[in-house]
Amino acid sequence: MSGWRMVTMCQLEARLVSELRHRQLHSAISVQAKLIKMYQGLLRSKFLSDNTLEIGNSNWNHYHRVELPQEPFDTEFYNACTRTFNAIYAQTDEIFNSCGLNSTDEMFGSYTCEKKDENDRSFFQFTDKRTFSSSFENAHNSFRRTLSLHQKKHQQQYGGMEDPDNTVAIKFRVTARLKTGFVGSVLLRLIHRRYQEVNRMVTVWRVFAEGEGEFAALHAAEIGWGILSPVPGVPESTMLRVCAHYIPMNLNNVVAPEQEQLTKQFSGMVVEASTSNAEEIACTFEKLLLNDAEEP
Repeated sequence: MSGWRMVTMCQLEARLVSELRHRQLHSAISVQAKLIKMYQGLLRSKFLSDNTLEIGNSNWNHYHRVELPQEPFDTEFYNACTRTFNAIYAQTDEIFNSCGLNSTDEMFGSYTCEKKDENDRSFFQFTDKRTFSSSFENAHNSFRRTLSLHQKKHQQQYGGMEDPDNTVAIKFRVTARLKTGFVGSVLLRLIHRRYQEVNRMVTVWRVFAEGEGEFAALHAAEIGWGILSPVPGVPESTMLRVCAHYIPMNLNNVVAPEQEQLTKQFSGMVVEASTSNAEEIACTFEKLLLNDAEEP
């Protein structure tokens, strides 16, 4: 199976997952709406009769969510991803050849661009290549620690994975205040797995982004590959190469004009969250290498 064929299959699977999530949320919203209506009736009878609550004149706009409880959908998504990891891993070299990351030359840096798949559907591609002054053995150990340590306070780790030594699944939320004044929120579910080879460690991952608030009903998926390997001919140098495909999904296929700007903001927010996460991992990795080098 070609690398692009695998990407297309993952796009289809991500769309099916998105549609499933959309149906689950629609059902939950219907139930929640009935409960809210019932509670509103109770509140009116309790508080308005006492003249203790004023409704409709408040500018209160509180947005604070810390707890991220596990949901049945988490298990469904993570299990679906693990079934595709071996096939995604098998396409690593083909993907890196296609995006120009197969070489170990001195061309370094990160780059994001919009591309088309074999079905002429748009996606964003992020690539990054950098070197570190460290032997591969030391870098390999530090990178494993980096992936384990990179757990922010607001991230929740999912504990039901097979092969937990090499597979990590987390869920976290990013927010931003939009030009409209409202807060846009995106809930991200991320899972990655490590594969150890001779003189090379490969990491593959998948992400499902779920819009909330102003971004409700917007979804996106991401597939990524990372390779840590020694630089040929340079004993104390290690290279990290990354390629990620961000795939926007619109369940209605057509974006209404009034929603186009919101969709662009959502896409930009997810791409920024993804690239920032990759940059943070690389910086943490570099700090660990420096600390290890300073130790006697």
